[in-house]
Amino acid sequence: MADALIEAIKLRFDEFLDRYYADKINDIIISFPRLQSIKIDIKDLQKFDPELAAELIDKPEVILEAANASLKGKMSNITLGDKDVHCRFFGQNINTPLVQDVGSSYIGKLILLDSLIVKRSEISPKVKLGVYECTFCNARQHVRIGKDEVPVVCPQCKRRSLKQIQEESQFINLQKIAVQDPLEKLRGNTPTWQLEVWLEDDLVNTVIPGDRIDLTGILRIRPRKNSRGKSETNLYTMFLDTVSIIPKQKEFADLSISEEEERQIKEFATDPMIFEKIAKSLAPSIYGYDEITAGCHAAALWRHRRQVFG
Repeated sequence: MADALIEAIKLRFDEFLDRYYADKINDIIISFPRLQSIKIDIKDLQKFDPELAAELIDKPEVILEAANASLKGKMSNITLGDKDVHCRFFGQNINTPLVQDVGSSYIGKLILLDSLIVKRSEISPKVKLGVYECTFCNARQHVRIGKDEVPVVCPQCKRRSLKQIQEESQFINLQKIAVQDPLEKLRGNTPTWQLEVWLEDDLVNTVIPGDRIDLTGILRIRPRKNSRGKSETNLYTMFLDTVSIIPKQKEFADLSISEEEERQIKEFATDPMIFEKIAKSLAPSIYGYDEITAGCHAAALWRHRRQVFG
């Protein structure tokens, strides 16, 4: 029944992708595997099929599987190997809570967070397709991690003798980040709260701490573990399974200034006290750290100078 539903939704996406994203699909075909994803504006899907767009936000799991299957079907003339292609949806405006307000009502739904990255982990291999072999009867079983239940008992001899064969299993890169609300969105002295976010495959190493992004993903839960490493009964930890990342910060090339602002900048550039004034503009209420604040400004300005002028 589930396979029939996914196939029906896939046919709708076949038509949608051909109508709205044919050029983007050609870009993947030309650039694969350097390019593995297309970014899809949910507003386009709403124009094409409002009910399908609503289902994507409310019950994203099946819709995403069908969309990715449709995209993969259009890659028939290239060899994917063990790599995947992804439809990365963005731009929904229904589930848009603050990070600190993310809770149980959003579990399993597609949400959008205006967020600031505060931490980033190293890359860890995650099993995508596990191959298990029975050490007693040598029966083998292939398991899609995250889709099928990880086996405990051999389906042939019914013994608890399954062992994963790492050499034949397929892995995918996983990286964890932590995000919080941008400070200007917090009220008064409200403390910040961080949410764990998982990045997989081509999203790995695309952001760094300090980046502000529009983060779209599915809120998931997993059992919380106590100090002894055992799962606690009926208590869970939340994390966001990322679907897409859209940077919000503007590059220098995207900024525009008025003639008056240009005049003021040029005038300021000729001020012999410019360095001292810049140094004092950082945390002016803190005294006695002029050299440190000057160094912070110099590092920041030199970094942007290298980005703009090479």
